[in-house]
Amino acid sequence: MVDSKRQKMARMFFLWVLLGAILLPPVNALTAAPKKRVIDEVLDILKSKKIITEDKYQELKTRLEKEREESLAEVKKAAEDASPVVAGYKKGFYLKTRDDAFKLKIGGRLNFDYRGPLGDTKQDNTFKLRRARLYMKGNVGKFLGFKLQEEFSSGATLKDAFTEARFNKSFRLKAGQFKTPFSLSAMSSSLWMDLPERPVCVDALAPYRDYGIMIQGDPFQGLAHYSAGLFNGTRENYSETDGSKDVAGRVVFSPFQRSDNKFIKGFHVGGSFTYGRENMNLEHQRSAWWNKGTIKTPGGVTVYKLGNDVSQNGNRLRWGAEVYWNMGPFALQGEWLQVTLDDLKGASGAKDDLTMKGGYISTSYFITGESQGMKHGAISRVSPKRPFNWKKRQWGAWEIVARYDYLHLDSAFMDTDYAAGISGYTDEIWGITGGLNWWLNDMGLIRFSLSRYKFDDIIKDIGKDTEDLALVRLQIVW
Repeated sequence: MVDSKRQKMARMFFLWVLLGAILLPPVNALTAAPKKRVIDEVLDILKSKKIITEDKYQELKTRLEKEREESLAEVKKAAEDASPVVAGYKKGFYLKTRDDAFKLKIGGRLNFDYRGPLGDTKQDNTFKLRRARLYMKGNVGKFLGFKLQEEFSSGATLKDAFTEARFNKSFRLKAGQFKTPFSLSAMSSSLWMDLPERPVCVDALAPYRDYGIMIQGDPFQGLAHYSAGLFNGTRENYSETDGSKDVAGRVVFSPFQRSDNKFIKGFHVGGSFTYGRENMNLEHQRSAWWNKGTIKTPGGVTVYKLGNDVSQNGNRLRWGAEVYWNMGPFALQGEWLQVTLDDLKGASGAKDDLTMKGGYISTSYFITGESQGMKHGAISRVSPKRPFNWKKRQWGAWEIVARYDYLHLDSAFMDTDYAAGISGYTDEIWGITGGLNWWLNDMGLIRFSLSRYKFDDIIKDIGKDTEDLALVRLQIVW
């Protein structure tokens, strides 16, 4: 048995040696000097016979090298022109035809968090995969576009799935599942927000994604942006529940967009609304309700929940006002949002017209001098002036942020008719958050934030009337 093992080892050794002998080049091939071109040998002969001077020799060598590089470039360009498809990377991997008539782009994002509650609390500190998304988008022909985006952080969930006819900059038609046009914070990508999480009032009141059809554009050479559409009035990935539709619209004005004055150039102001008649009940259609009938803090604490016996057979009106003022490295952002629910019926059968409202104001400053603007009615990407590079002693972009946000529910929401329990929830929330963003480059970001939220009542999930949270996020986008 031992001999058999030795024989096998010997055979394996022999095979490896044989394979190496076949694949590895001879030693002289590795050490031999590169073969000279004929023209180089001719020049060397002319120089050695003193037919040309040393200066002339060097001049001719330089010209020959330049002509060789130009010739190689021409050959490379000819090969590229002969290929109908171009592949590359520019804020996502892409394949496209040379005339840009057809294009496919693939990208994604990862948000990985550490969330650490502070003080005496029932909450646990945890690592969390906040977002893990892949998308595919592109255009078929010059004016037909599409996008598919999937979320994988907690199972597979379809986020975006739409097609778009891009007639011109002032008029585009979109159909499928996408964001309902409401609220600056909701319409802006989570990638480019000033803090890791949106304000509590936006998460509680904004509709986010839904099935629908919408027109939008940027008329007057970018001095305005508009969006208007018809939607189911439910949550993402839910079909219509009552046969009626919601109308939604948003408009943003940038009156000084073409001004040379940097102080007023980045001023944007706008408003949005949604309106529809709803016929829904929480017992069977909670998942279709725009916020599942639940309000949570950015730290994930449930501060209010509607009971299963609650239903609505009446109008739902949202409206919001917004401002974003970018002044170079300094930016100011704020919104006020409100939702009115007519004929909201509780467990006793009584009906009320109830309102939820809230707002926020935030300010940010780039210590390193960058500026974050707005594009198509949403806050745009940050590109550090000096992307992080250890060897070059470049440290990326650094941004400090502060925000105050507030949410108020009508006091009747606290009645046992509506709340899912006799205690442990609140009808008023306000909080402050401070943050530091380290933009390594336009694809990598590390966020640090500290927040304190104060509640009007003791919250049963945490056993107190405050929530203090430290959050660190590593973000990568490609």
